[in-house]
Amino acid sequence: MVDAMKKIHAKFPDVKLVMIGDGQEKENLESQISRLELGSVVILPGFSREVPCYLRKASVLVNPSHSEEMPN
Repeated sequence: MVDAMKKIHAKFPDVKLVMIGDGQEKENLESQISRLELGSVVILPGFSREVPCYLRKASVLVNPSHSEEMPN
């Protein structure tokens, strides 16, 4: 999604990506975001119990998980 965001941001500079959650890939994501110069575009708030608040503000939802509580 971060790679795709580079292309999306080029066409739609006002779009932001918020990736909620935490885990073993966070450091890799931070490195990728830095390498692609997307620090102001991709936001990693970490774990949150306020997911419904984020969903209400979202225009698009991407849920790549096969095991989360939301349907795929």
